[in-house]
Amino acid sequence: IARLVRHVRGIVGWQVVGLSAICLTLLVVLPVEWRPLRWPLAGVFAVFVGAYPLRISSAVLQGLQELPYLAKAQLAGWAAGTSITVALVLAGWKLPALVAGWSVTLLMPALAAAWRLRQQFAASGDAAIPQTGRGYFSRSVWVSAGQIGQVLLNGSDVLVIGKLLGAAAVVPYACTAKLVSIFANYPQLLIHSAQPALTELRGAAAKDRLVDVAQALTQGMLVMSGALVVAVVTSNRFFVTWWVGQAQFAGPALTVALAVMMLLRHWNVAIIYTLFCFGYERQLSMIALADGVVTIAATAWLVPHLGLVGAPVASAVGAVLVGLPLNVRSTARELGVGVRDVLRPCAVLLGVIAAVVLFGACCSL
Repeated sequence: IARLVRHVRGIVGWQVVGLSAICLTLLVVLPVEWRPLRWPLAGVFAVFVGAYPLRISSAVLQGLQELPYLAKAQLAGWAAGTSITVALVLAGWKLPALVAGWSVTLLMPALAAAWRLRQQFAASGDAAIPQTGRGYFSRSVWVSAGQIGQVLLNGSDVLVIGKLLGAAAVVPYACTAKLVSIFANYPQLLIHSAQPALTELRGAAAKDRLVDVAQALTQGMLVMSGALVVAVVTSNRFFVTWWVGQAQFAGPALTVALAVMMLLRHWNVAIIYTLFCFGYERQLSMIALADGVVTIAATAWLVPHLGLVGAPVASAVGAVLVGLPLNVRSTARELGVGVRDVLRPCAVLLGVIAAVVLFGACCSL
């Protein structure tokens, strides 16, 4: 492990050089209308590049299954960053307050992970370092490409809405989607925490056990996501009204569309984690890019016709037409079962969730 970590550090050192060049280039070619944002962006880029090597420590602790410590560090970073953001905004710092809060949220967990790794798992010995990083580079390129797909899927809806419907339409959309954006991460923590165990089962060649675990995790994630969907559909109107006022609530139709989109995306994420453990980096990256492109195109076409509801509907279309079919088929092939065997337990759960959501939506009207 120590040899592998030192190898990865050497690769990341060269990546930092490339990232620095890219960030400097972006600052130089910044559009004229974005010039007032140059210094806040410079601060964001500086923190991002400086903290980039620190993510190695978090990855190592994840592999060593130091999950409680990482969760506490993330929670502490979020609490500190939020507190600093609120305090600086109230003090009149405006955009620098957002940069400072984001920086603390990013740096605190990373520094805590680096300290933990040095204190508890200090590497010893001078094992030989491999002379080539070609294999790591090839895999990391596909993972990076997949991250581009995630960028297209997460956050691009706001940009499209702002461009097509105007900046004023973004506010009620973002406020109505706030509960979904907050709750969306919680079911993913379940499958994320289970990834080391899935990898161990694959290495032990326990395919029968892996099939049971993968299906159980997918169903567990759907149960958690379904519970959150019911909570969002029934309480979102009251939350938005209490938070920012009735005028910023974009309607129950948008709430239901956002909730359904979240459920489908959680289902796809559960399957992605299973395939990732089998080394499907290239395929997953290509699917994520295709999913992102389809989602953006569908958003640009549906928003003018359906309004704000078109954005989550477009994301659901991308999941149903691209992500889920291809990933489910690959999962069935890798686990040695039929596609129906993968879909059957999930279909039953989705039917129950749909019935409960329909009842909750009727009660909240």
